[in-house]
Amino acid sequence: MSGWSGYGLLSAATAVLLATTPLACHTARARDDVLNILTSCDHEDPELLRPFEQANAVQVHFRDIDTVAVESVMSVIQQAQPGDWDLVATDEAELMPMARNGMLMPLDAADFPTTGIPAAVADPQAGSFDGHLYAVPEKFGYFALAFDQAKVSAQALSDINEIWKPEYQGRIAIYDSYLPVISYVALALGKDPAQLGAEDIPALQAKLVALRANAAIVGDMATTQQALADGQVDIVVGGGAWTTAGIGHDGAVQKGQPAAAAVQGANSDGDDADAPPLPPGAHPPAQADAAPVPAPAAASVPAQQATTPVLSAHPTLTYLIPRQGALRWQQAVAVLSSSQRKDMALRFAKYLRTPQAQAHLATSSCYWGMPADMRTPLDPAIKNALHWEDQPAQIAATRMLPQLSPDMRHRLQALWTSVMQAP
Repeated sequence: MSGWSGYGLLSAATAVLLATTPLACHTARARDDVLNILTSCDHEDPELLRPFEQANAVQVHFRDIDTVAVESVMSVIQQAQPGDWDLVATDEAELMPMARNGMLMPLDAADFPTTGIPAAVADPQAGSFDGHLYAVPEKFGYFALAFDQAKVSAQALSDINEIWKPEYQGRIAIYDSYLPVISYVALALGKDPAQLGAEDIPALQAKLVALRANAAIVGDMATTQQALADGQVDIVVGGGAWTTAGIGHDGAVQKGQPAAAAVQGANSDGDDADAPPLPPGAHPPAQADAAPVPAPAAASVPAQQATTPVLSAHPTLTYLIPRQGALRWQQAVAVLSSSQRKDMALRFAKYLRTPQAQAHLATSSCYWGMPADMRTPLDPAIKNALHWEDQPAQIAATRMLPQLSPDMRHRLQALWTSVMQAP
């Protein structure tokens, strides 16, 4: 998932790995035919990257920041050489500390029209600092409750405190991400997550310990998706459409089938001899290792049958927002001020808001979510899986992840680790 604030038990090890990875040579940074992106797994699908690469004669290299807190991402960028990284895509709230530190390039709002985007999601204040726009949303969803409605009553779960009852012991999985789940716990206590202070730690700890006692699993995205699909648990705390939509018979996410789009300006000749070296820790898109498919053939092959997801695999899986509310993740993209390819980086950020890219992001092979633009062309069954018609009410009932002080974030992460790792 995107670099949502506060990740789980792998954060410290991942931060060390990122901070100590050797830098690539300067010749890689100087090239104009490559973009290096710190991003999440839903930005790594070849189907998303290929049209942009072909149309712009550029290669997109990525580095997954799924389990990295904003401090670690900032450390990676600060220790890199200018031009090592060009863009970052993560939760919009996570990008603001980077803007305050001068690490992001100001954007022109005129380049990112908000037509079709819900007002609360499009709100420029979420991606602005000191009167300048630095980040724009591209995808959103919720940290709420995902569950199997054949086993659990939706009416019962509409009360946020229901999951603490003894009858749910061993039936719950907790998504291993400290800030979303602790913020959810704060709502259950009647507290505003954005106003948490040191004095709230004891109550949060007691509530979190009780929740952990009911949980059979604390796991990452794939683990919790699989656990719910397999029936290992009936409820995922912190779950949403990302946990339930597009899940196949094997419990893994299926790549959705957006509306067909013509391949533009294919420039790949299949010769990797002149390919630019990867930046530190980055990976090439998956298609780099496969023989290129000529654009005309790709356009003529009827691949719809092979890639259409089986949306009936788990028809009883769903999610809801309790009446006390939940958290909304809001994935956004920003251009790094240190990029030496700002024009191309800006072009990619704008591409992510096109109908074609929005459809691929919504139905990625990593997790599904709502495209920022509600005009995105998607099959009715896919829209239904994403709770499309419920979005106005769900947006109104949720809030973005809180922006807390570094000290408070550290306290909450320490709390999370101590409770989740306790025997």
